[in-house]
Amino acid sequence: MIKKLLALPVANRASLLYLGLVAAAALYVGYDLAFVEHADASFSGVLPLALTLPGSLLTIAVLPEAAPDWVQFWLSVAVGAMVDALAVGALYHLARGRGSRWDLSGRPAGRP
Repeated sequence: MIKKLLALPVANRASLLYLGLVAAAALYVGYDLAFVEHADASFSGVLPLALTLPGSLLTIAVLPEAAPDWVQFWLSVAVGAMVDALAVGALYHLARGRGSRWDLSGRPAGRP
C-alpha cells in the first residue's frame, strides 16, 4: 500500500514533467543567486513557490520560524512539489481510466 502511494508521484509522464519543471525553476534560482549581479532583490525565488502552490505555502505555515529562511524556502518547495506531483499522478491515472490500479485498500480491483 505505501509502496504504491510513494510510486504515484513518479510513476507517470505527467508527474515527471511537473517535477522537471520544478527542478528547472530551482536550477534557475540557483544560477540567479550564484552568477547574476542585482542592484536590488531578485524575484527569481517566486517561480518555484508559484509552481508548487498550494503545498509550498502550507509547508511554510507549518515550519517553525526558528529555521533559517533558506531551509524554509527549499523544504517548502520540495514538499510542495511532491504533494502536487502526487495529485497530478492521481488525476492522470483517473483520467486515463486506471483508477482501480491505484486502489490503496489492498484488495484486488472489483472485489468488495
